[in-house]
Amino acid sequence: MRRMLSCVLMMSLLLCSCKAGVGEMTPDTAALAVRDTYGNLAGWSSTVDVTAEVGDKVFDFTLDAQWRREGETVLAITAPELLARWVQVGCFSPLFRNHSALGTRKQEPWQFGKEVLDIYRKYVKLRYRLIPYFYDLFYEEERTGAPIMRPLVLQYEKDRTARTCNDEFLVGGNILVAPVVEPGTDKRMVYLPEGVWYDYWTGARLTGPAWFVKDAPLDTCPVYVKGGSIIPVMEPQSYVGEKPLEELMLEVYPGEGGYDHYLDNGEDFAYREGKYHQYHFEVTEEGHVTGEVVHAGYGEPYKRILVCRRGGRGPEGAPWEELAAGCF
Repeated sequence: MRRMLSCVLMMSLLLCSCKAGVGEMTPDTAALAVRDTYGNLAGWSSTVDVTAEVGDKVFDFTLDAQWRREGETVLAITAPELLARWVQVGCFSPLFRNHSALGTRKQEPWQFGKEVLDIYRKYVKLRYRLIPYFYDLFYEEERTGAPIMRPLVLQYEKDRTARTCNDEFLVGGNILVAPVVEPGTDKRMVYLPEGVWYDYWTGARLTGPAWFVKDAPLDTCPVYVKGGSIIPVMEPQSYVGEKPLEELMLEVYPGEGGYDHYLDNGEDFAYREGKYHQYHFEVTEEGHVTGEVVHAGYGEPYKRILVCRRGGRGPEGAPWEELAAGCF
């Protein structure tokens, strides 16, 4: 009997009727579990399916993975390659965790060898780095109902290719993720919608709409940032709240754009009484950044704001500059 592994990533974005406040939906408590309990056998095939249905108001997102044998669904044992690729997807999901179960292989990343451990560490650090961006997306969701993870067609509804490009997704409106979902694969076709995009890892500039082949060795998940984006980040921590956030770090990509950043204590509903700060930033084609405080109600605002201009550079290659007080 031939064993076939089918790893199915189903992203169903369903608008529902309830919304939760920013105080309830932090990047660590939102509505998604990434399940890494399943495994990889010869004949593994994978698909990603991203769909959106409009109903009432909030979005639901689910992932599932399993392998099948002659029509029968069977739990399997996670393989190193599958775990490495899975964590690359989970890094960009609202709730990021490695899920296991009784009777399955031990799931700690160090159980899978140094290569997978290093990959796991790389994407956990990236997730922590992006937490300010995720928190802004939850603030946006609380106000508008827009989901954190989005099919391309939600942002580019007139793009016919985006309507059927179901193995990529957007994180907010600024970051596009094209995960590898086939075993033994170190390349994949990537589609970028209209506009200028920058490879997150290399800084390479690309223009859409276009298809191209992207090298994707095991430690690389293809990620792209839209030109004109401003992405708030922070230094990775061992856990949220380990260190006070005294400075705001902005990664800026060339192109005209604007961005609203939200700050509160992350613990209660005081924001409903106006106890939050909201910043608005603008970037020009030349990379000049300006900003202003549009709401000042939080008692512990940032002490300084740093800017890193990322066009043409990878995440480790660009210097940080302090934004002058007169610019915000």
